[in-house]
Amino acid sequence: TTSSVETLTVLCDEHFPANSLELHTTDMSINDVEIIEQIVNSKQLNKALKKMQNNKAAGVDGIKNEMIKQAWPEIENQVAHILSQCLKHSYCPKAWRTSKGIVIPKPGKDDYSNPRAFRIISLTSNLQ
Repeated sequence: TTSSVETLTVLCDEHFPANSLELHTTDMSINDVEIIEQIVNSKQLNKALKKMQNNKAAGVDGIKNEMIKQAWPEIENQVAHILSQCLKHSYCPKAWRTSKGIVIPKPGKDDYSNPRAFRIISLTSNLQ
C-alpha cells in the first residue's frame, strides 16, 4: 500500500468483511435471584480476581488488572452490585461493549504486504 489510510482499508476489508458484522440479540430473562447470587458473590468474584494476570494491557477504559486488584477492598461491593444488576436486567454497559482493535504482525511471515500476515486483538475492559 502507499498510505496508512490505504493500509487500514485493506486490513479492515480482510479482517472485517461487511457481511460478517451481524448483531445477535437474545431476549434473556434471568429473574431468578438465587441463580444470580450463585454467579455473582464474594467467593466467585475473589476467585476471578485471583485469576487476573498482571502486566496485561488495559482496554479502552485504561483500567489495568493491577488497579482493580489494588482497589478491590474498596470496590468489591459496588462491582458485585453492578454485575448482578447487569444480569438481572440483561444489560451490558456500553463501555464494556467497546473494544480497541490492535493490529499485530504474525511472526515469521515472508510477505507483510498480505493482510493475512497480521492478526487483530481486541482490548476490552478488564472489569467485564
